[in-house]
Amino acid sequence: AYGGGWVGLSSFVRVSGTHGKFGLTAVTRPHRGLGLARALKRLALRYAQRVGVTVVTTENGSENRAILKLNQALGFRR
Repeated sequence: AYGGGWVGLSSFVRVSGTHGKFGLTAVTRPHRGLGLARALKRLALRYAQRVGVTVVTTENGSENRAILKLNQALGFRR
């Protein structure tokens, strides 16, 4: 939150004992390009590791190049 309002979110769920999955990751337009999505996803990945999740999946639309690039930088494969 910034100034009392939300600027980004990243949803993560534990699907089973060792499998987790990202849902929506979004950052408001005025706050894009600041590394917030990366920080949110990295925080969720650290949580996943801490609770024993060893496999994490994610999905994204092919038209969203920014999140595709971020997911690849974080080690996700197509």
